[in-house]
Amino acid sequence: MRKAFATLIVATGMGICVQGLAAAATSRCRTVYAKGTETSNPPRSVVAHVCDRIEVEVVFGTQGPIVPNWNVSRQPAKKVVRFVSKTFGSADSNGDATQRFHFRAVGRGKTSVKFRETTASPGYGTLDSFTVKITVLPRRTGGTGSTGATGSSGAPGVAG
Repeated sequence: MRKAFATLIVATGMGICVQGLAAAATSRCRTVYAKGTETSNPPRSVVAHVCDRIEVEVVFGTQGPIVPNWNVSRQPAKKVVRFVSKTFGSADSNGDATQRFHFRAVGRGKTSVKFRETTASPGYGTLDSFTVKITVLPRRTGGTGSTGATGSSGAPGVAG
């Protein structure tokens, strides 16, 4: 009984230690933003470091019953960048809505991601598309500081 209890304490203590190391290892990662305004001015490129989070934001307007939907039509190289998730923002008073695509920089190199706008309305194919070039540099060794948009517009964000 005592031996099993002691093993449990040691295993739990090691788990806490490993979690603490993982938290310290990711503290130098930041979020890099690539923002575009409307489909006529999409983000073109973004530069990140290994372990950074990359957020590509597309702001678009709805055209009456036609509600566009953006998707990734060509994935990035998996050894450089990995797709994490896609989120939607609500429409504002002007009828503009936002879709965000989240990626994680996992290795050095260059790649690109192609996005395609479609709609569920019948009779329409691809409405628009654009490509974002992504350059991933080696892991950052200094502090994180604040980050800003690398696309055409957007407010700066705080690393975290």
